[in-house]
Formats: sequence, C-alpha cells, structure tokens
Amino acid sequence: MPLVVAAFRLEGAAFGAILGASVAASAGLQSLDWVAAALAVLVRHAPRRREAASAPTPAPPVGAHLLLRLWVVFAAGSLGGLVALGLAQPISADRGAGAWLSAAAVVAVALGNVSGRLGAGLLARRLAPQAVVGGAQALGGLALALLLLPTGPVATALLMTGVALGYGLTAAGVPLLARRAAGPEAFAHTFGIVFTGWGAAGLIGPWLAADLRDRTGNRESGLALGGSLVALAALATGRWTRR
Repeated sequence: MPLVVAAFRLEGAAFGAILGASVAASAGLQSLDWVAAALAVLVRHAPRRREAASAPTPAPPVGAHLLLRLWVVFAAGSLGGLVALGLAQPISADRGAGAWLSAAAVVAVALGNVSGRLGAGLLARRLAPQAVVGGAQALGGLALALLLLPTGPVATALLMTGVALGYGLTAAGVPLLARRAAGPEAFAHTFGIVFTGWGAAGLIGPWLAADLRDRTGNRESGLALGGSLVALAALATGRWTRR
C-alpha cells in the first residue's frame, strides 16, 4: 500500500514533463493524448481478480466511531502538508529566496512527500501503524510551528521539506492504520470512506489558507491553521485504541 500511495505522487514526474513539452509545442488538447494512451495500456494490463471457489466471508461491521476517528486523523493530518505544498514557493519568495532557490524548495518538498510515502512501508515493518502516523504528525507539526518563526530562505525550504515528509508518512501510514484497526475483511469498505478525508482536506485546506491570507495579510496564518489541525490529528492518533 505505501508503494501504491507513493505512485500517486509520482504521476507528476511521469506526466508533467510530457504535458509541459506538449503545451510548449502548442499541442493544445492533443497534449492529453499521451495520458489517454497510458491509461489505455494500464487498463488493458490491469490485474484481474480471481473469483473465489466459495462465497466470501462477510466483512464485520465497522463502528461509526472508528470511521470518524480514522477520518479525522487522515483529514486533519493531511491538511498541514497540503497547505505547505501550496505555499512552498510564495513563502520561500517572501523570505528572500531567489528564483532558483524557490524552485529548489518546490522540488525538495515534492521529494520529501514521496520519500515519506515510501518510508512509511519500511517503518511499518518495525513500528505499529499508529506509531508511524503519530511520528509523522509530530514531525509535520514541529516543522509547521518552526515555520511561524522568522527564518531565512534555506531554513524555510528545509522546514517545508519536513512538513512534506510528515505529510507523505501520514498519507501512506493511514491505510496501514485503517487495516490494523478495521481488519483485512473490512479494510476496503473502511478505507474507501476514510479516503474522503484526504479529499476534504485538499478541497477545504487551500481555500481556508487563501481566505486567511486575504483577511490577515500574511501567509503564516495558513501555516498556523495547518499546524492546529495536525495537532488535532496527533491527539486523535495518540488516544488510539485498537478495536
């Protein structure tokens, strides 16, 4: 699962360069033909599920409290990282970074995100999923708190990378936590609902950060919002009890 979640962030590297070159060549909507061709190949070679010889065992019901806890952990824990991903370049520029350093900060954030997703699988071999997710939120929350202090452009880029690393660990760690908490039989149903927490964070988080920026006149208010919600997710994870 961590490898699958990491691949979700690699699509930018896989298709971004192709789409960028196509747009630069004035290909217009034909730029999407590359994506359509890749999807056609993937669908053709997608693994087929083998039907079981007997009827599958019904999944045990998952309580609403468990679903809500997992949802809050994923949504609140993701929001800080999503805000950092969106604010990495403008905050770096505000703090004195030139064009090259601002671009390097964006690349470092992307690498931190992917590294966290890949690292979650390695850490889960030695640590419980709740320890992985809790540690991720501690890392992301600390980096967000330090970003509220006046820092130089290099330190800002490093702290942004720390936030992205924590976000990546959370993104790949929550599916492992959901499987441990709900059990393998109910995992698909449970994570299908829990995953909407990431979508909610992606939809609401940047909008709230932009609204706070307009109201307060600074981008640090968005970081404070993200840090507060990461702290909420850490609290929910720290009080975790296995069902």
